[in-house]
Amino acid sequence: MGFGKNFRSMAISTAVAGVIVAAPFVRGAEPTPAQNPASSSSLRQLIFAIDGRRLPLHTLSAQMKVKLTCQNGKSNNLDALYIGDEHGNLRLRLTGPFGILALDLSIQNGRITCWMPLKKCAMSGIRTEILADGTSELAILAAIGNAGDMFFPRPWPEGATLRRANQYGEQLVVRAFAGGADTNCLANYLIDPARKAVISQKIFNRSGRALGVVEYLEFSTVAALLDPHAPPPQFDIAQLFPRRINVTDAGKRLKLELTVEKITLNSILPEKGFSLNLPANLEVGELLVAGKEFFRK
Repeated sequence: MGFGKNFRSMAISTAVAGVIVAAPFVRGAEPTPAQNPASSSSLRQLIFAIDGRRLPLHTLSAQMKVKLTCQNGKSNNLDALYIGDEHGNLRLRLTGPFGILALDLSIQNGRITCWMPLKKCAMSGIRTEILADGTSELAILAAIGNAGDMFFPRPWPEGATLRRANQYGEQLVVRAFAGGADTNCLANYLIDPARKAVISQKIFNRSGRALGVVEYLEFSTVAALLDPHAPPPQFDIAQLFPRRINVTDAGKRLKLELTVEKITLNSILPEKGFSLNLPANLEVGELLVAGKEFFRK
């Protein structure tokens, strides 16, 4: 699985009963000892069970079908190839009929670059600045696009500085201040206790500006989605994996409806696989200046 021949070797929702997790997390903050997450042992077990399925994840490659819808209502059905790692690097390539490249998005070492060859348009920016500003339609992908946060969201990340949980009838509400890697965001999570899975996350930047929503609409097992030609992943293949994911930016200017067809876990992903090499004569704009209009250019 990979991006063309150069990558062949690489491998909101509503719920009647659920756990609502409001988890402001500051990645990169110095962690301090966390408080007991809940007086209920069953709630602790639920949260830790969800957290545990993320821990062995180092890299992820996915082959997907995508429906991309813009604010003007125009939709396109595309094929997608995705790679991501535990450090926040990712690459997402969307192609149309006959493999024509429609969109190439790279987040590598804290920089976001997005290219639409058919429109001869490219934008770039610093990830932390785009998140702090919060106006770009790509901010939601900057926040959750890495392999872990998109496919295995953790309502209880490591380094939490404050953790509280309460139960209101059939709904469980968890609030957590936590620390992690390189994004400064807040998140509200909704958890389905029966499936022991996050079924939506709403993301805000540190100033409280909404960035978007991620919905998990259908689950499968890791085993059912594994690429049969990939090496064994050294991962619990009985774990649930989101098969249908909707990502919508806060202004509803961009919606990605993803259907996962095949995945590879914990393969070696070369650093160059995340690099986006733009044509030498292409003018690259700044996402903070024009990114909010990127998909209407």
